[in-house]
Formats: sequence, structure tokens, C-alpha cells
Amino acid sequence: MSRWTDGRFVVVHPGTMGLVNGAGYLVTCAERLQHNEAIRFLLIGEGSEKREIQAQIEAKKLTNIRVLDAKAKKETLQIVSGCQMGTMLVTDEPILQDNSANKFFDFLACGLPIVLNYRGWQKQVLEESGAGKGFAHRDVEGYCAFVEGLATDRDSWHQAHQASQQLAEKYDVNRVADRIWHAITNVRSVPVEALD
Repeated sequence: MSRWTDGRFVVVHPGTMGLVNGAGYLVTCAERLQHNEAIRFLLIGEGSEKREIQAQIEAKKLTNIRVLDAKAKKETLQIVSGCQMGTMLVTDEPILQDNSANKFFDFLACGLPIVLNYRGWQKQVLEESGAGKGFAHRDVEGYCAFVEGLATDRDSWHQAHQASQQLAEKYDVNRVADRIWHAITNVRSVPVEALD
């Protein structure tokens, strides 16, 4: 595994490979970017689509994408932290545009730039902060160009990495708890008449 990833720009997708996730999207991306030896795609997990994804990889003879079996959370995070970009994917359904998967916060905690194949609040947060980008599901070309851009421009990747770390601080559980407590205690100190 390490020889396959050493010195490469690895885009990781940990989690379920089911109908909703549309992780087969990465097979299409890997096929488009197979000319770039520096880029690798890694999927970790289980799901109803896993065998189909593996069959497509084999049929297309792709060497820049791999699928690993599910790992314990700690081991998964160790693998993820050694990658250069996290990705979250969904199928092209309007209801899924406001996806809120936990791996979004895991990626930020690892300081990874993030790329999405959907729009919604996460796309907005990533683009406003500079920590990543979201694309319409059909815009495979844009998604791949973004991945390739960060893979080839170290300065751009470093800026996105720093933005991801800064964004992680915003979602830090202790800071969030402090903000909530501050808001509650401020409201409690306001006279009841002022709340009408």
C-alpha cells in the first residue's frame, strides 16, 4: 500500500459505498486522470456498490484507484491523515444536496482540503473559507480539474490545507460548547420583559 501512495497525491473516500453515496463517481474520475501518475484515489469501506466498483476498476484496468475493506475508526483516521485530499460524494438527487456526513469534520480535523460532487451548505462553507470546492454532480471535468490543480500546485494545496485547519477550529466541539454556553448565559441575564 505505501509504495502505491508514496509521493502521490491521494484523494480519499472513507465510508459506505452504497446507492446514495455514488462512490462509483471516483472510477470515472480515476479514468479521466489516469494520465497523471501523481494522483491516486482511495476508497475505504463496505457497501452494496463495492463489488461493482471493484469490477469496474478491474475491467478498465485502472491502477490509480484502490478499494480497501472497512477499518476501525482509529485506523481509518490514520490512513486519512496520510492523504492529501478528502472527498464526499452523493448520487445526483436534489434531496442529497444538503448532505451533512461526519467525514466532513473528520477531513477538517486532519487538515485535508475537501472536494464534493454536490452543492449545498458544505460547498458554500468550503469555498468561502478556501478549504475546498463543490461541483455539480455532472461536472466531472470541473471536479477532476480541481483535484489536478491542487495536486500540481503545491502552494495552492498548502493554502487549502491551512484553510481546512482554520475551519476545523471553528467546528471544534469545545469552542462550539463555549459559544452555546455563552449564548445561554447571555439570554438568561436579559430581563424577561426584554424577550417579549
